[in-house]
Amino acid sequence: MGISHIELRNCLSLVDIKMDISSLTCLIGANGTGKSNILRAIQYYYDNLTSNNNSKNLHDNNNPFCPFFEITIYYDFSKLLTISKNQFLHKFSFDKNELNPLFFKILSIKNENQLDKNNLLKVTLREYKNKKQEWNIPYEMRAFIKHMFPIYFIETRKINLTDWDNLWEIIGDLSKFSNFNKREFESDLESLLTDIFGKNYSKIVKTINTTLRDSNLMVEPSSISGRFGTIYQLQTGGRKFNYRNENLDVFSDGINSFNYLKILIMLVNRISIAKLKEPTIIIDEPEISLYPKFIDELTEVICSKNKKLNILLVTHSPRLIKNLINFGDKHNIYHTTINNNYTALRRMSSFGNKGEIVNLTELEASFYFSKGIVILEGKSDLQVLKNKNIKKLFPFLKEFDYYSLDSNTVNLELIHPDNKNINIPYIVVLDFDQIIQYDQKDKKFNLRSKSKWFNPLKDNKTFQKELYTFGKRRIKTFHYHKRIKGILEKCNFPFDYKWGLINDNLFKTLNSLIKDYCLGYNIFLFNSTLEGALININNYQLFFYWFSATYRKQVGIFNKFNLKNLQEKVTLLRLFFGGKFDNLNTVEMQYGKQLVNITNQPFKDLINELLNYKIGKTRWIDNFFDYFFENYIDNLPNTTDKIKVFKDNFPEIYNLINVIKNKL
Repeated sequence: MGISHIELRNCLSLVDIKMDISSLTCLIGANGTGKSNILRAIQYYYDNLTSNNNSKNLHDNNNPFCPFFEITIYYDFSKLLTISKNQFLHKFSFDKNELNPLFFKILSIKNENQLDKNNLLKVTLREYKNKKQEWNIPYEMRAFIKHMFPIYFIETRKINLTDWDNLWEIIGDLSKFSNFNKREFESDLESLLTDIFGKNYSKIVKTINTTLRDSNLMVEPSSISGRFGTIYQLQTGGRKFNYRNENLDVFSDGINSFNYLKILIMLVNRISIAKLKEPTIIIDEPEISLYPKFIDELTEVICSKNKKLNILLVTHSPRLIKNLINFGDKHNIYHTTINNNYTALRRMSSFGNKGEIVNLTELEASFYFSKGIVILEGKSDLQVLKNKNIKKLFPFLKEFDYYSLDSNTVNLELIHPDNKNINIPYIVVLDFDQIIQYDQKDKKFNLRSKSKWFNPLKDNKTFQKELYTFGKRRIKTFHYHKRIKGILEKCNFPFDYKWGLINDNLFKTLNSLIKDYCLGYNIFLFNSTLEGALININNYQLFFYWFSATYRKQVGIFNKFNLKNLQEKVTLLRLFFGGKFDNLNTVEMQYGKQLVNITNQPFKDLINELLNYKIGKTRWIDNFFDYFFENYIDNLPNTTDKIKVFKDNFPEIYNLINVIKNKL
């Protein structure tokens, strides 16, 4: 396990951040939300563990009154203690002097009560604005920590893809011994090489050193890690890496980046098994330059790590996230957002349901990186909000991501921010019939049994939570909830049989209450359906002009009905385009299967013609908006006038666009 978790206070945009990295951990979120700040804080901490490298400013610049920042890392000694106790008991019966000094050190930390009840050691760096640093443990202990729990930082953008020399430094650091004595090593090495190559070897070394001194030159001493790396280079026969007997510069950046990360993880993973050390690898954007196939293969390498190795990834790759989730639940995914210049961090909910994991594709995973999500009931809604004319008139719509459910509640749970505990603003857009449905026989509306993410009115847990709300929130939730259910249980709504119309103020009140209530749960409802929002009393005349020029056969059928009432005409037009009556019934629901409820034969024949020539879900929405913008919008002098005309003709669509703007 190694590092258990970290805490960051008043550090850059990180006011109070706590993160569990005891297993495979991934940081996701939009650019500029603080992911890099978390990495900078960890690296700064390790840069200063055993030396003073405080040239960088990690203070909270938004709060001039905060005098310091703190970085705390908790180290888990559980496994080290188990191994040390076992070794101590085993060796004690033979020769206590043979016991590795590290085991004594580990046991002494426990005996000196430096660990908490969970065998965690808390190590805190506090740095003041005058650069003064305070550590809660002495230098010797920090050096021990750095040796036993090394961290290797990899910025993929900065990897030298054709020269992997730094791998030798990592190999040397991970494999070096704690009781290494530099002078003894140099003396023993010289004796060994003199024995192998003779006295001439010793003379040549002295000649080189003398010549350098005489020229006022010196060789910068290698680090201990570097020396161990050099030893392994000698043992493996060289320094330079190649792939398939070719120089690295022959291959693409993608191949070299993949091979570098793969060999790094595999080496650290395998060497750590033979060592007491519990290392951590931090990789920033491992997906850079990688083909999809390489992302898949790299995920397998990452997920096959041993339990001693921690890996922390920062990624913008939906494919990588999808792969990690598919490998099981032994990971932490944290989502970052920014609010008033400060980072908020949430741990993503697990995918316990196998059905969820099976349905998760790269598309769904991409929404975990969104600035804002608009979740739509069907593809027709998507056509409206992604229409080129509407996006030009309301350009902010381009900033958000849109997901069409096609009424798939499983996929809704996959991407719903509240269900996944990710802090992304969202709105769900539904037809009214997703909430209630009309019973022709009882002349009542009943709540539809749907997922709570579709219909909070049907969810008992939601109602229980509303009991404990206060003020305006209580009125908009608990009181609205009770009133809506009271109206549904007690009131009848006698709709006109032929056209499903009603002139009832209580029905309008019910509609308004449900819409307001659901909007409090980020659900926007159309008064009836999307078709009802597109074809309405306000725009009937212009819609009929377009309809007449585009669908001549259907116009002939329409005219046969010989309607005089405007509401009836609007309803009939909606039915041609797959819409519903105001009571939310389809034609089949209103008149029965095979229209058995219709006794008037001429009317029945007309309805049959309507059904035979229904336009249904085609590209009519885009075609209609092209006509509308070309004839009523594009020639207007300014944006204000254009928006006013749009609002007058599509009040519900305009309200939806405003809700998206305000919510997201």
